[in-house]
Amino acid sequence: MQLRRVPSAGGRYPVEAHVVHRGTAWRYDPVRHALAAPAPSATSTSDIRIVLSLNPVRTWWRYGPRSLPVLLLDLGHALGALLAAAAALGHPARAATGPGVDVLAEWAGLPHTGGVVRWPGCAPEFPLAVVEIGDVLTVPLATPAERTPVPEPLLDDIVAAHGEAAWDQLIAALAEFGAGTPEQAWQWHGPAPAVPDLLSRVAAPWEAIDPGHVPAGLTSAAAPMAVGRIAMLEVAGNDLVADLAPRSCGQPEVLGAGALLVATGTVDPDPPTAFAEHLGAGLAVHAAWLAATGLGLPARPVGCWIDTVLRSAAGPARLLHALAIGGRALIEEDGTT
Repeated sequence: MQLRRVPSAGGRYPVEAHVVHRGTAWRYDPVRHALAAPAPSATSTSDIRIVLSLNPVRTWWRYGPRSLPVLLLDLGHALGALLAAAAALGHPARAATGPGVDVLAEWAGLPHTGGVVRWPGCAPEFPLAVVEIGDVLTVPLATPAERTPVPEPLLDDIVAAHGEAAWDQLIAALAEFGAGTPEQAWQWHGPAPAVPDLLSRVAAPWEAIDPGHVPAGLTSAAAPMAVGRIAMLEVAGNDLVADLAPRSCGQPEVLGAGALLVATGTVDPDPPTAFAEHLGAGLAVHAAWLAATGLGLPARPVGCWIDTVLRSAAGPARLLHALAIGGRALIEEDGTT
């Protein structure tokens, strides 16, 4: 979970992590890569639990009414990062969603009321997932810090910038998820990633993502993690990708990639389905991203799509997330490209 090890739409980093072990909960400080501010937890277990929560105002500041899907994708990537790290290090791990904000907040030692974590002067926070690591691990010493986050003096201005009504809708949607969705377990499927790939994985700049051949096998890394469908689209000469580019929230550079791995879901889902499909899309793209890194291919997640429905023989599906992947030139038998 170290800063920049977890991808985030627009670099907003709305995911907070709280580490729980033997009756104590710590807040993870990503800037110092340290645990801080221990507090009593309502659960005591020898396993390590990492409660993940969303602080939506960080994403709202940039994305406004488009924040909800990218918040959920960010949460899916955070789950993927933790499950991948545990797999790479040989630790058994599983993630779960659905217990509800009140249960997860009690575990994390967070003040909550009505399904929302609220600190004085701070934006609401929503614990929505937990990762359990089963091995006996040593928790590093915590650094002294205030338990309460730093208040946000411009919170009202940030909320008002995109409209208070839209903000209220976002908070209501997160509160509905926080009230409890159907419980669902998430695990890492497939080969464990190599530790160096975890550390070298970055969102490649667009200028590093070139056209060329991309192995279709990357879909096999993503598909087991997804709730919806996964497909790989070659970019060169593909009219579908050309039609998608204008809907990528100002990222026409997707047309210069070798391939676009896409994760899709239900066109008009109910809230529990939307929650699961977006988290699964974040997990799936994260797995494909690590697989591309292992092959030495530059890749960049594309998480913002404007009302994009794909139609195929399998039926209509809404585009939730994608990974733009740089390709390699094919080498012919005579050595030419």
